[in-house]
Amino acid sequence: MDVDVGSRFDFSFAGRPLSRRRVQMYGMFEGAWSIAQVCTQIAQHLVDRVGRVGVYSYNGGNFYEPGLYDHAGIDRSAPVGFFYGFPNEVPDLVFDHNVSVGGFVCEAPTIPTSWVDSCNRFDLIVVPSTFCARAFSASGVVAPIMVVPHGLEPGYRPVRGPREDGPFRFFNTFYESSTLARKGVPTLVEAFLDVFGVTGEEAVLVLRTQVSSQLAALRNRYDFGDAIRIQPMFPLAVEEYAAVLSHPDCLVHPSVAEGFGLVPLQALACETPVLATLAGGMVDYLDPTVSLCIEGVDDGGDDLRVALRQMVDDHDRYMLAAAAIGPSVRANHAWPVVLEEFTQTLDGLASRLRRRSMKRYLRDSPLFGQSTAAASRAVPGRQNQART
Repeated sequence: MDVDVGSRFDFSFAGRPLSRRRVQMYGMFEGAWSIAQVCTQIAQHLVDRVGRVGVYSYNGGNFYEPGLYDHAGIDRSAPVGFFYGFPNEVPDLVFDHNVSVGGFVCEAPTIPTSWVDSCNRFDLIVVPSTFCARAFSASGVVAPIMVVPHGLEPGYRPVRGPREDGPFRFFNTFYESSTLARKGVPTLVEAFLDVFGVTGEEAVLVLRTQVSSQLAALRNRYDFGDAIRIQPMFPLAVEEYAAVLSHPDCLVHPSVAEGFGLVPLQALACETPVLATLAGGMVDYLDPTVSLCIEGVDDGGDDLRVALRQMVDDHDRYMLAAAAIGPSVRANHAWPVVLEEFTQTLDGLASRLRRRSMKRYLRDSPLFGQSTAAASRAVPGRQNQART
């Protein structure tokens, strides 16, 4: 996730009482962060698939999607409790449900011990990438792990206008300046200026973010000249954001760490060429035959410098590749597709009347075995079997 919202709110778990719900979801639905958008998509598809679902926003405020108000509240007797957020924020009431499911993400090869203790109370853990599956397992999580990728809304598609004359346009977006280093932005700025200079005649780099003291410090350190431009960030509808992603000549995303890394996938759906690091969850979907991929920026950005130059020189090839793969990205990574197995799993759990029957379903269901296959492959030699 782009921000650690865990330190910003006083969390509450006292919602209006609901009854006869099959699944109760607790998540962070308020705000424009990526976690709110992910929670919203999962909740909407659970409602469509399972029907009677309770949805509770434990960070308060308004739902990212107002339609979820019809399902807002808590049914403590729902057979399945599903928490999506951070492991250090899980309340005990989640474990009062017959079966508990936790949805989490991480951006480091290991997770804190306190997270491990919380995760091992769950009957099932859901993560968005094989990178996260490895990290949770390597840290001592013994609960079964199911990989459920993040997906795309239907509005992510090319929005092309006439090609404007002018310099080559690189684009990078990140939510908060506190994530500058993790998103590789200082290295990107230095590499870009080394390759193209400050005039902006051959290429420009647009940074879409919030203005902050960290960003000001970066500007004081480097002369942006006319080559690096700041685009203020504010909430956009999906279709508007798709137009933003369709406009550049290249989305450059040199992150050091990503739990999933949704922005490059969104750009590919808009058929915009991508230059990115093979970091974290992005390894699951980036294809080096389509996108310009580098291993990382630990070398001080030398590979990034070469890649920036290559993207400009070979842009026609990457444009054709992005256009060719766009339809399959939109089809294969749509939210209904990536959530199908997971929603089937929760639906199957909710159909069992007793806790023992639900645990047996987790252990024996062929569907569950298929769903955890990716996690099992992510952790060589480890079988993600359900607890009994």
